[in-house]
Amino acid sequence: MVYQHKSQLLALFVLLLIIFYGVLARWSVLNHTVIDVPIRADAVDYFTYAKNLSLFSTFSHTNTEQNEPIKDAMRSPAFPAFAAFFYQGDNMHSVISVLFAQTVVQCLVFLLLSIFGWKLWGAWTSVVISLFIWTHPTFMSVNTYYLTESLFLSSLIIVFSFFTLSLKTSKFVFPFVMLFGLGLALSALIRPTMEYYLFFIALLFFFQSPQQLKKIGFAAVAFFTVIIGWKIRNYFAIGSFSDSTLMINGLLHGSYPNFMYNDIPESYGFPYRFDPLANESYKGVGTTLQLIWERAIEQPYHYVSWYLAGKQLFLWQWNILAGQGDIFIYPIKTSPFLYQTDLIFWHSIHKALNTPVMIIGVIYSYYLVFSRFVRKQTISTTNIIASLVVYASLFHIIVAPFPRYGIPFKLFVLIMSVLALKAFLDTIKRKVS
Repeated sequence: MVYQHKSQLLALFVLLLIIFYGVLARWSVLNHTVIDVPIRADAVDYFTYAKNLSLFSTFSHTNTEQNEPIKDAMRSPAFPAFAAFFYQGDNMHSVISVLFAQTVVQCLVFLLLSIFGWKLWGAWTSVVISLFIWTHPTFMSVNTYYLTESLFLSSLIIVFSFFTLSLKTSKFVFPFVMLFGLGLALSALIRPTMEYYLFFIALLFFFQSPQQLKKIGFAAVAFFTVIIGWKIRNYFAIGSFSDSTLMINGLLHGSYPNFMYNDIPESYGFPYRFDPLANESYKGVGTTLQLIWERAIEQPYHYVSWYLAGKQLFLWQWNILAGQGDIFIYPIKTSPFLYQTDLIFWHSIHKALNTPVMIIGVIYSYYLVFSRFVRKQTISTTNIIASLVVYASLFHIIVAPFPRYGIPFKLFVLIMSVLALKAFLDTIKRKVS
């Protein structure tokens, strides 16, 4: 008993050191990373949306100073709304404030996750998981970009936390169920990837834990209240419940095997620029699907292998596609990861471990999710994490599996890899004893 108490005290001390280091490392990365043209590509849209929300209270990516911009729905609203709070004119102060705020948010939710981990998986397992997530270079790097990845990652942790609390049996369950629904809606409004997660979870509950379906129903009320509100706004703004442009882009950009057009090396990363029929796809989602189907019929092996295996390899790989590569979404002029000894060390460790960790975490997630279809069991916290990994994998089989899109979900793959190792060691101990 005394040994166990001392062990927990030591684990707590190590955990606090990890958290302290993680916060300092993020501060260093944030303050000393210099991005070459930080407002470019997707960031241009987000910045313009934030500007128009701040100046005109209008959600639009029309860049104007004089007239009220034309309303649209091309992007999801939550990140621009978050950024609009910090808009201070067309200068870097607006950008820096957002980067600082999303870094603070990430630190807070990572702290929450570390506390949850201690309660859910025990002291030393929590220490290992925390070491993985607090020192991971990619999670630090995303905070330096004026993009959705950082805030989306934080929202997923909030979703996981409220989902976990909603599975507990107590008089406080109902508020957590509703907060889970609201948190999921917020996550979906940051990135539409999560719009269908509730259906996926409902399916799992139906087969694995039917008694929990009522909770999903209450969460759905909170979720759809927010989402439908956004859809109605879109209908009055643009005459449609959603803008199909991003869906078309996702389907088309994800349809090129190995991200190349006809295996042309020069097209790698941007195959649609070489595709003479790319513009035809914008006639509608149906046209896009028809174009993909026709090409799949012509090259069945390429497309089957791409959709069933190739996309998974890209989604979870280390290097960001396009941009500068490695962990940098947009090219940098300098970064502490290039010269700071501790960050170089963690970068090398995580890069070396990425492939085995991703393979173990993803495979274990699939195993947990689909094995539960065979035998009905109560949904556990581990099942929730596994469901997020499997959902992300399946979703990006349909749309573009850019490695950048996998970053927020990598956190859960990391956790699953540690839990897989823990399950393996526990099994060995039981057999030995």
